[in-house]
Amino acid sequence: MKKLALLTMLFFASFLLVACGDSEDYQADVDDAIARLPVSGLGDTTSDFWLPLDGRHETRISWESDQPDYLRVTEETRERVLEEDADGNPVRVQEQVKLEVNRPEIGEENVNFTLTATVTKGDASATREYYGTVLAEDPADEYETYAALHATASINDLVQVTGIIVARMPVNLYIYDGEHILSIYGPNMDDYELGQKIEVIGQYRLWQTLWQISSVERVRVLEEGLEYDVEDIMIESSVEEINAMVLSKGENPEAPLKHGMPYLVTGYIEDHPDDNWIFRSADSDERLIFTFNQSPESDDILEDYEGQLVELTVHINARITDGVLIFIDKDNYVLNVLEED
Repeated sequence: MKKLALLTMLFFASFLLVACGDSEDYQADVDDAIARLPVSGLGDTTSDFWLPLDGRHETRISWESDQPDYLRVTEETRERVLEEDADGNPVRVQEQVKLEVNRPEIGEENVNFTLTATVTKGDASATREYYGTVLAEDPADEYETYAALHATASINDLVQVTGIIVARMPVNLYIYDGEHILSIYGPNMDDYELGQKIEVIGQYRLWQTLWQISSVERVRVLEEGLEYDVEDIMIESSVEEINAMVLSKGENPEAPLKHGMPYLVTGYIEDHPDDNWIFRSADSDERLIFTFNQSPESDDILEDYEGQLVELTVHINARITDGVLIFIDKDNYVLNVLEED
């Protein structure tokens, strides 16, 4: 009996030691995870953003705002791929939660906030505070048409525009005012959907020959599910005609209006040695260059038709030193095979 009792005591003692060891390990995990939280840029806050819900060492993260009327932790979540393998398969995926920003009205005071992160694993936990300011709305010049915007606005002006999303890249939205298309540049732009009517406030900026809205302060969805077909506004053209376009606003005041528009062109899809896909004319050696910034799904479409003569809608992105950059929207394009490889 004494031997049995001794064995029982040793078992429970070892169990307690293991449990204590796990608890200590968990606290070390939590402390390391909270020290490495990838949070920055909260100083001046003007638009919605996303924060992680899972951290290092299989920890979980919750968030709390002391100013929920101006910075609210929503229930909307998403999974974000942080790392892929050589075949494009997700290796590291992070769950994130959306924080919604409601800026004070023009003329009101800015609002300071404290955002508290709580990291947990098992019974171990740690907290960390982040500080920032929700800036009051700035007065923005409102434009009903993009033609008026390009004719009147100056670089870095704060402007407000409205349009229907008709094309997307991971860092660009292209919106349509019923006549022309305008680029909106910023992070997480592929979170928005085709057919949404949005209101955007941001700065009028130039990249290469592309005049666009960047430093975006607000994107507000006004309507959902509006119909748009690229065939309704596509312009029949050729590789040679696009290459001959004057795309600099300094040389042609209407050049900004050519950017973003869909053009129906004929040619061959080819993989370039520098990893850019190109679109080569069927009638000459002239070519257009697909931008690196288009979505991986768009690249997959090109790969499926590599070497074939096709009729394809492409959007003009900008002119660079090497030529004219183009892209296709993965969900809204015309592609007709004219001659198979």
